[in-house]
Amino acid sequence: MTDGTAGAPTFRYDVEMARRSLVLALILAVAGLAAASRRASAQDSWPQKIRDIRVFDNTKTATGTVIDLCGVSTGEEFTPDQLETVKSKLVNSGLFSEVNLYYEPYEDGIRLNIVARDKFAWFAAPTFSASDGNVGGGIVFGHTNLFGRNKKLVLYAALFSSDSRFLVAYQDPALFGSRVFWRFDGGVARSKIDEFNLDLASDANLSNPELFRRTPVWQTGAGIQIGLNLPLHLRLAAYYRIQDLTYEKACISQDCANGSIFPSSPLLTTANGVDQPSPDGREAYFHFDFGYDSTVNTWGIKTGTAIGAWYEYGDKSIGSSFKYDKFGGGIRHQIRFFEEHNLILRGGAAYAENPPFTEEFEAGGSGLRGFNYREFRGDTSFDGHIEYYIPFFWAYSMAFRGLVFYDSQAVWFRNIDASMVTPGGTYMVVHPDGTYRTFLPELDGAGMPHTPTAGLHRANWHNGVGGGLRLYLKSINIPLLGFDFGYGLESREVRFYVALGLSE
Repeated sequence: MTDGTAGAPTFRYDVEMARRSLVLALILAVAGLAAASRRASAQDSWPQKIRDIRVFDNTKTATGTVIDLCGVSTGEEFTPDQLETVKSKLVNSGLFSEVNLYYEPYEDGIRLNIVARDKFAWFAAPTFSASDGNVGGGIVFGHTNLFGRNKKLVLYAALFSSDSRFLVAYQDPALFGSRVFWRFDGGVARSKIDEFNLDLASDANLSNPELFRRTPVWQTGAGIQIGLNLPLHLRLAAYYRIQDLTYEKACISQDCANGSIFPSSPLLTTANGVDQPSPDGREAYFHFDFGYDSTVNTWGIKTGTAIGAWYEYGDKSIGSSFKYDKFGGGIRHQIRFFEEHNLILRGGAAYAENPPFTEEFEAGGSGLRGFNYREFRGDTSFDGHIEYYIPFFWAYSMAFRGLVFYDSQAVWFRNIDASMVTPGGTYMVVHPDGTYRTFLPELDGAGMPHTPTAGLHRANWHNGVGGGLRLYLKSINIPLLGFDFGYGLESREVRFYVALGLSE
């Protein structure tokens, strides 16, 4: 009796403690479930604050640069529909071959996780291109992500039948992480600029244009651009360039042009050679442009709209031997549909007042497919283009895409005051700044020379249709191969254009 009675209080105490512990555990469990429910309810309520951002697989690009390219930061509000926008910004930067994003609950908001696999930043590649009037190749060397900060450096050297050059360029798209961007470029180029019989009313001049003058010219100089990326996809930039222009002797002999032109050329051979088109001198100008650009490039597929206008001013007060003005503008609209189908519509217009020879507008070649390189010239231009890209297939990380296109351009001289004939047989126009431009005489179908005509005529408007192929490698930052064939509706000739490396 005594032993059993003595143990009863302890037993009752243990039972009471267990009961109280169970009640407390139930209370805590209910509170925990309520808190979890409140958190889940909060997570279902958008927008959420970004409390942390993590970046993975970025072995070359600095984490801060990846976050800057995203356009979001910690503390900002975020909604799930922003995932695709942020991904597009990263892909459009051209630095990554694979991009994925996801979010997860974190503290009282979310954590944004970014998987960004870098492309090859260093590259050295051969280049080659061929079109009627310009064939050659070279090498391009560069880095598309210097210091892991999206800075770009390019060195390019090429030898072509018409345009040979050495170029170095450095670009910083975000100075100290700001909206300010800048670029420096410099180099030397030697161009052989051909001029053809201007009598475009003769069909023979379109199918087999008569080359009357070839002028080699050296251009050596440098330029610097400073710009500002404004909100709402707006962009403002100013570029200053200064370069020396040195013309070699223009000629019509077999050494510097084709051998068949001499017998029919209306130009005269004199002791001083054929007149060069413009004087030697120093060309310096400011180029200003302002525009809206919402273009997004998703591994070669482009979407968005770009609208812009520009003005170029050359004057002796800024170091130039030539005084001239140029104006222009353009629009480009890009549509993506059926996953990888791409329609691109673009057009533009430009106007120049007293431009030097090297600043005149040109048409032909890859810009106006179906005609010779630089076949047409003028101080006024209108152009329009339609391109439709069709996906063929992907082979590993390489995309094969087809292309059909329509090119249209009118380029002409508004006025040619051909009152002065030079000893070389050309017509000289003297500009208000004292510089000059010599124009070729025209040779009609009967072989009779006459003064060059000016103004917009049907013969100044040319059209080309055709197709092509594009290869795009996902893991590098430059297009790999472009091949086009174009049929000139006026020339009635098919011409081919090939570009290996830097094909855009």
